[in-house]
Amino acid sequence: MLDGFTILAGYVSSETGGGGIMIQGASPLIEGCRFVHNLAGFAHGGAILVANGSPTIRSCEFTQNYAHLGDGAGIEISGASAPLIEGCRFSGNIAVGSDPTGDGAAISNHSSLPVVIRSCVFEDNVARNFYSAGDVDLAWGGAIFNMADGMIV
Repeated sequence: MLDGFTILAGYVSSETGGGGIMIQGASPLIEGCRFVHNLAGFAHGGAILVANGSPTIRSCEFTQNYAHLGDGAGIEISGASAPLIEGCRFSGNIAVGSDPTGDGAAISNHSSLPVVIRSCVFEDNVARNFYSAGDVDLAWGGAIFNMADGMIV
């Protein structure tokens, strides 16, 4: 259990990801935490990367996290993951990528299992492509990008 922590200015530069926390094959409870100014450079999950895990992420704040050339500046979900995300606030997160990345500034989901997002607030999150085509931005999901079946919002 991780309760009441602030994770500030975490950084990862690899193909794995998780600038603040990487959850691999685990199901922790993360509650009342703040994730601020974390960076995944050339990777996914600016604040948190969930890979083959089922964490409960409750009453947390994700503020100004960044995924550079990756997805999910707040949370990236991949593999066989079934997280519960509830009562969280996502604000000012930015995902910048080059096709096919840069999607889901707050949350990006590529999981093969159901993901539940309940009672969350999303404000001022931006997904954009590093290489825009004129006035057209080629990234998707300023708040949530879902590339899988079974997401419950």
